[in-house]
Amino acid sequence: MKGIIIFLLVIITLIMGYNQYHKYQRFHPKNVNYVSKDAVDNSYYNQNVVMDYYEAIETLNGFVVSQWSANRIDVRNPKKDNVATQYAVNEYQKKLGKVKYYEAILLQSTAYKSKGLSNEEIRLLENNQQSSEDISKQKQKNEFYDVFEKVILQKTLQIGDRGPFVYELQKQLTIDGYVIAVDGNFKIETQTALKDFELKNNLYPDGILDVLTLRELLKSPNEKTQPLIATQ
Repeated sequence: MKGIIIFLLVIITLIMGYNQYHKYQRFHPKNVNYVSKDAVDNSYYNQNVVMDYYEAIETLNGFVVSQWSANRIDVRNPKKDNVATQYAVNEYQKKLGKVKYYEAILLQSTAYKSKGLSNEEIRLLENNQQSSEDISKQKQKNEFYDVFEKVILQKTLQIGDRGPFVYELQKQLTIDGYVIAVDGNFKIETQTALKDFELKNNLYPDGILDVLTLRELLKSPNEKTQPLIATQ
């Protein structure tokens, strides 16, 4: 009889221990903490967003721990459906949503930078001051200017010239609304379009591409002196 009682006590102890262990496993720190994504942009132009992101994660994790410690409510996987549990779960979802909101911004910034955008370009894009297409075009113009200026400092482009830089010049003129052939040949129509561009932008209208004309040509549309009208 004594052996049976001891056996039953052992069984009861094991059952109680298992239940406690199961509860512990449900809420083990390795499983509960929300961890920041490695891909977020920690050098995002607005550092307040980065700080808010990590603060939101700490607030979220602290809320989860406190709800379990104080009320035995696992807000991630609640076992009950009473008022207190519903309230805690709703608060958890709000806090998680805040984390996801900041996280989405920082992940998007990482994606933009993978395409070559700078912090300033991302700022303009997000504030609707420039579209992604505008930024892409401006980057191409800047790269073109960096290469082209070195050549222009030694030699201007004028009627009779041919080559890839003439081709790029013609492309820029067509972007500004001029209807000309883009063939790499600096002919009369290219000269006429360039003269018109210079005249409209308060430059000496000689139809020759020099540094001053190039710098004006590569400005974004809203930076130019006057809006251009396509010429036939």
